[in-house]
Amino acid sequence: AEGRDGLIQNDELLAFMIRKIKANNIGVVILDPFVSAHLVNENNNGSVQAVVAMLRKLARDTNSSVQLVHHIRTVDSVRGAGSLISAARAARVINRITPEDAQALGVDEQESLGIFRIDDGKANLAPPSDKATYRRMVSVEIANGERLGVATEFKLPDLFDGITTKDLYKVQRTVAKAEENDQAYRSDVRAKNWIGQAVAEQLDLDIDKPGDKARAKAVAKQWINTGSLKI
Repeated sequence: AEGRDGLIQNDELLAFMIRKIKANNIGVVILDPFVSAHLVNENNNGSVQAVVAMLRKLARDTNSSVQLVHHIRTVDSVRGAGSLISAARAARVINRITPEDAQALGVDEQESLGIFRIDDGKANLAPPSDKATYRRMVSVEIANGERLGVATEFKLPDLFDGITTKDLYKVQRTVAKAEENDQAYRSDVRAKNWIGQAVAEQLDLDIDKPGDKARAKAVAKQWINTGSLKI
């Protein structure tokens, strides 16, 4: 805790935790949320470092893994002036993905519920993952009749699954013809002659359906980014 006289360490509680962890052979200690584990200014580098030092002692003396749960948007917005992330061996950023993002990748609206992604925020012991990991929360009934949320493995479908170079060629021809007739397509989704309409027509997508529109938008964006379509 941080008071008038500076920092005060609760060494008795730390010693108690160390004894209990050893006595019960606990291998993983999770503090959720981290903000409830202390009473210091999280924007004070020195104060947070003092808290981290106690947790480091806890991990070292018990040979356990200490995990801290921090409710933030990105690893760069972690409170604690960077000292918390600097002290961590590894950091993971977990965020739910929106139904719109999921549908843009080919996931139907019902299945899109409960999907979240995990990104490497920092990895000292292994190279960072080149792609995000996805998981999905599902409801599982246990023996006493209650239902629990369980994180399960989930792989997003390929955005271009079923799409061929022939589809791209036909969209390119459609775009060229429209330009010749002074009806050029626009990249802005708000435009009356939006390029996504040509993509949707070729891929047999219904632009009035949010999921189909999101996929058409994502495909068009990817083709523009790769130079297959040019603004």
